[in-house]
Amino acid sequence: MVEPKTDSSKLARETPLKQADVVRLAYQLLLGREAANDGAVAALSNIPDIFDLRNHFLKSKEYEIQQRSLRLAELLYVDEPIIRSDTEKFDVLLAADSKLESMIRDIISADARAAQSAEHLAYTTLHAARFFDQVRAVLAVRQKMLGTNRSFRVLDVGTSPVTSMYGKVAHDIDVFTANLPASGPPEVIAERYGAKRHYYIDLETELLSDRYPNLVSEPFDMIVFCEVVEHIRASPEELFADLLKIVRTGGILVISTPNAMSARHLVQLASGKKPDLIYKKHDPSGRRRQTHLHVREYTLAEIRNALLACGATIILHATKNYYSDANKSILASRFHSAHDGQIVIAKK
Repeated sequence: MVEPKTDSSKLARETPLKQADVVRLAYQLLLGREAANDGAVAALSNIPDIFDLRNHFLKSKEYEIQQRSLRLAELLYVDEPIIRSDTEKFDVLLAADSKLESMIRDIISADARAAQSAEHLAYTTLHAARFFDQVRAVLAVRQKMLGTNRSFRVLDVGTSPVTSMYGKVAHDIDVFTANLPASGPPEVIAERYGAKRHYYIDLETELLSDRYPNLVSEPFDMIVFCEVVEHIRASPEELFADLLKIVRTGGILVISTPNAMSARHLVQLASGKKPDLIYKKHDPSGRRRQTHLHVREYTLAEIRNALLACGATIILHATKNYYSDANKSILASRFHSAHDGQIVIAKK
């Protein structure tokens, strides 16, 4: 006996949605994100027709913006093959043995557990992936690029919790630090970060090479300049040119900063918004404080061109999702150029 054929489309129309998982899957497949809350899932779970559910998403403003963002990405990410290749090479260069990488992760976790303030804990937690790469970058430059140096002098401009981590995994380096003027003697700051010496500097009004001319004659092997340039009211070219004066010939600059053409920013542009940070007068997060303002974020091309204009040679220019999960963004999972952070290894 031949079984009658089942009209699957009719069955789909007549079967009411009973599983919240179906709605959650629709969010993932069509909007590339999780539902905002359980209430939104519950409301859509009452839609009796699966095609009505599909149309609800496809006709939404958010889906239109997402599609517009994808078209923008196709037009703007012209260097995607190069960025993808450089990012893969960057990860290979930084790779260390599993025991050492596990040690670095443990050090970062220990710093978070020992945090003396909520701000310190939040900062280390948010920046954990970047800290991991920065520590590995110092090791990689020391061991794989400049390993013949008997002494190895590293200047970390813009101190943060990661600064004190370098010496815990690389005992044969001398760490120096530089940051905004603060109360108290520089010797106390140096001791706090395990540094040989601390230099006070206001990068908006001063040059390290002018204020400390001895650094020109006693240059560093490596300078770490991570998450600083976006805070400074000076051009990247001015800042990088100053750093190149105090790094030795053949020395290395490691620079990281947010990517002004990240997935989040492209979505904002597609929504008709200018992707600049807006600070409220009364911000409980404290982001309005002078030292935390992002004066300007830069595109990959702007950072690259500033370095080349100063005469530096770019070894690798990679993008990393330091502050969000790339898998949760359709753009970031498809394009390396859409990742929220950029990191450059350049040579003098």
